[in-house]
Formats: sequence, C-alpha cells, structure tokens
Amino acid sequence: MVKNITSINHNSNSHAQSKQSIEALTAIKKKLLGKKLNYREIFSLMDEVSHERLGPILTTYFVAAGFKNGFSDQELFYLTKSMAETGSKLHFKGIVADKHSTGGLAGTRTTMILVPIIASAGYKIPKNSSRAITTPSGTADTMEVLAPVTFTPDKIQKIVDKIGGCIVWGGHLGLAPADDIIIQVEAPLAFESFDKIIVSIMAKKIASGATHLVLDIPVGPTLKVRHFKDAEVISQKFKMLADKFKIKIAPDINQILEPAGHGVGPCLEAQ
Repeated sequence: MVKNITSINHNSNSHAQSKQSIEALTAIKKKLLGKKLNYREIFSLMDEVSHERLGPILTTYFVAAGFKNGFSDQELFYLTKSMAETGSKLHFKGIVADKHSTGGLAGTRTTMILVPIIASAGYKIPKNSSRAITTPSGTADTMEVLAPVTFTPDKIQKIVDKIGGCIVWGGHLGLAPADDIIIQVEAPLAFESFDKIIVSIMAKKIASGATHLVLDIPVGPTLKVRHFKDAEVISQKFKMLADKFKIKIAPDINQILEPAGHGVGPCLEAQ
C-alpha cells in the first residue's frame, strides 16, 4: 500500500488540479487584501468555480472581496475572457444581434417583444436570459410560462439556424458557467456589484457569439443602478470591454421610477 501511494505520478491530473486550487486560494487571499490579480490567477479561479471545485464558501469570499475592493479595467477584461473561455460557446455566421438590461426593474419584458421582431428582420438572436436575481421574475421565468426554456447548446444552434432566434435560460447551456455559480451565492443577499453585472453580461454575450449588442441601463431609486453618474461609469466599462472583444455596442441610459407593465411575477408578466 505504501509503495502504491509513493509511486503516484506527480505530473498527473490530480496534481495539476491541486496546483490550480492552490493558485485560486492564493488569488482570493490576494484580492481580499485589495491587490490586483493577473490573468493566470483569474483564470484559475474561474476554472475552479466553473467545475465546482472551489465550493460555495470560497466562492462567496471571492465575490465579497470583489464587491469590497472592485476590479481594475484589466481585471474586468481577464474576468470576462476567462469566464467565457471556461465554458461552452455558440458559433453563428454573420451578424449575431443581442440585447440586455442591467436589470432590477420588475415587470419589464422587452426581450419577449424584441427577439421575434429582430429574428423576423433576418438577424440571428440567440437570447439567453437569467432567472430572478433581484426581482420576482427573470426573463427566463416569464418565458417559461409560455414555452420551455431549457435546451442544450446543440439544440440552440439548430433552433437559431432554423428560425433565427430563441429565448432560453442561460443557466443550462454551460455558457460562462462560473457566472451561474456565482449568481447562486449572490442570490440570498439579492445583490450584484456593478463589476459583476458588467462581467456577467459580457461573458455571456461573448459565449453566445454576439457581434452587436443593445444595452439597456435603467436608473432609479429601487434599481441595481440608482445614480446617473454610476450609469455613465458602467456604460464606459461596457464600451471598453466591447471594444476589446470586437462587439459593437449601443448603451441606453434611462430613468425608471416605477415597475413596467401591468403585473409582477412570471404569470402576470407573461400575460
């Protein structure tokens, strides 16, 4: 037995994974101290999270450290890139349109109106949406009242190639899977940092193959973004990342003072 243990190949996958886990732990400690992370450190973190090797406690530590200390523009680029690269990707030819909102507004379901319009105009729009984070219903929750929203990447590829567009839950596609796991640890507190919102949206767009993006940034006293000065900063960071990943982006900052639509919750919003 001793012989078997001591003869383990130290170049094995288990050793490599152990080394990466140590790098991820070191990166978390470094971020807690307010220091900047390099690409290797961030990739190690996102890879550990996406493969569920880090665990919810350490993932929460990283999220909290990022919320407290924030990320530089270079770190945001590294986070977005590594989050997209540690999951599946969709590939389409030509213009791939997308739209997204930074969220926090109950009742707004523009996605369910815009996607069929854009698809009917001849553009591909593989819209992956989230479930509820800070409101009673996410776009995926509302769409699920009317039709299934859980598909494999291969099925999405076939649907979009055939009819031009779709509205699906992104959490089942394996697109930027680290983001979906991080959302789970954020959900109990019902909050997202601005940096996390930016990275989450852009990583999913890159993984979806988006080439053109319309971005809605609603501002209001009860929304995720409460001040116009914050919205301007967020808009500039989105533009910075879009430029790095060669995505054409059109941010729209608008003031919202009340819920949209005529109901709140999946069934009423679908109605």
